[in-house]
Amino acid sequence: MAHADRLAVVTVCEVRVGVDCERRIPATAFGDLNWALTEVEAEEVRTGSEEILTEIWTAKESAGKAAGVGLATAPRRIRTRALHPRPAPEISFRKSEIDRMEFATRGWWLDDHHISVSWSVRDLG
Repeated sequence: MAHADRLAVVTVCEVRVGVDCERRIPATAFGDLNWALTEVEAEEVRTGSEEILTEIWTAKESAGKAAGVGLATAPRRIRTRALHPRPAPEISFRKSEIDRMEFATRGWWLDDHHISVSWSVRDLG
């Protein structure tokens, strides 16, 4: 379960998933969140659209929840990368990794909020 403002998201399924939703994070917050980003993610934020920071953050949170650790682990340990091409401007696909676990993450925009759902793909160990 996740919520932001008046939006709530709940997943019900037979496999372990994580979900997160956030209001659009302004680009000016990049400096405040840079500590949580990998070098690759930081470069993606610097060169991408304003929405990228929110998409990365929700992917990190949903993958952390799917792994059962949330953001209790250092957020930088949750590595995400975009998978291209995007099927539509409002839809994103990312691959996330935490330690030796790989997650698929699908995200989409609903008005000014981004929702990400992550599920385990495989154990890389």
